[in-house]
Amino acid sequence: MASDTDFVRLQQLLRDQGLEEACDFLVDRLKQRKQFEQLFDARLMQCRHRLGLPVLDNRDLDQIPSTVRDQLEEQYVAVCREVGQLLLDEGAFRRAWMYLRPAGEHEVMKSALARALPDEQNLEELIELSIYEGVDPGRGFQWMLEHHGTCNSITAYESAMYGRDLAQRQLVAGILVKWLHKELLNNLVPEGEPGPAGTDSQGPIETLLAQHGGADETFGEFVTHIDVSHLTTVVRFARIITDPSVLRVAVDLSAYGTHLHESLQPSADPPFDDYFPAHRLFYAAQLGREVDPAVEYFRTRAEATDLTVDSVVPIEVYVALLDRLARYGDAVRARAQLLPPDIQTTGFAPTLVELSRRAGNYEFLLGQCQQRDDLLGYAIGQLHRYDGDRE
Repeated sequence: MASDTDFVRLQQLLRDQGLEEACDFLVDRLKQRKQFEQLFDARLMQCRHRLGLPVLDNRDLDQIPSTVRDQLEEQYVAVCREVGQLLLDEGAFRRAWMYLRPAGEHEVMKSALARALPDEQNLEELIELSIYEGVDPGRGFQWMLEHHGTCNSITAYESAMYGRDLAQRQLVAGILVKWLHKELLNNLVPEGEPGPAGTDSQGPIETLLAQHGGADETFGEFVTHIDVSHLTTVVRFARIITDPSVLRVAVDLSAYGTHLHESLQPSADPPFDDYFPAHRLFYAAQLGREVDPAVEYFRTRAEATDLTVDSVVPIEVYVALLDRLARYGDAVRARAQLLPPDIQTTGFAPTLVELSRRAGNYEFLLGQCQQRDDLLGYAIGQLHRYDGDRE
């Protein structure tokens, strides 16, 4: 609490020396008292006074004379940075973000989270800022897995990562895949024994099952070494991943799932109706294994899709697989032939323009636009081709 002397001193400064000196005193005292929210208001009063504006001016920025508006905005951002950093120095992460966010200081906040040590007092706000505020989702999910477990982390991924950019979703999905794989492997390996390293064609779990005689000796009707719902969900999350190091783990998880008793096999829609075998094939092909069987498997399901009653997903998965295998010409043709332009897609497969750009050939796209009388699409294709030629 401020002493009576502070009140007297503030009154004397206002009366005898003026507002500038009084504001300086107020700012200094609020810093000493670590009353940073009040400091923010005092610093803005100071800024308005120095710009010749009324100190207690609460008008919107668009009502302030244009001659000083830009300067006031610039100083407002500077004050946000100042107060946000002071709060960070005190470990008040959530309060700091209220000021750093409007200042665009995402990297400052991210660096602070990287140095933070979660404890009982700050864990939840660190997770909230990292995941739900989007400052550092990867770090946030690592904390959530370590402190709240797999189930809560899966739920958080499904609620918090929807709509985030692909790179963030891939990063977090990869963390979940690797975490569950480690958890499963630890459950399969007796305590004190080293886990298998795996081979070029087999992951450590596949190798372990082979060493112990496969499914007959390891599994039974009610035997599982991990929550099957977790396994099913995380294997699905991996569909967006293209990082080979994570794909190898996803193959291994899927391979484990293929050994589960039929009563534990999940039901799903095409093309992953044969759930774990289909996912294993999808991921393995992207690593250069069983490529032709995978292409044939997903092609068959894509071509069997009746878009009047069925989902577009089998077609999108097939096109995405061709794209990831760098079979861009085949992907262009498959998308154009199997997906009419007026069909709403999920966005899982690249667009026809994106595929044409990767193929370095826009002729098929342009021909399709002419056949469909799509003048706008034709113009866009020509512009992309023109830009590609210039590069």
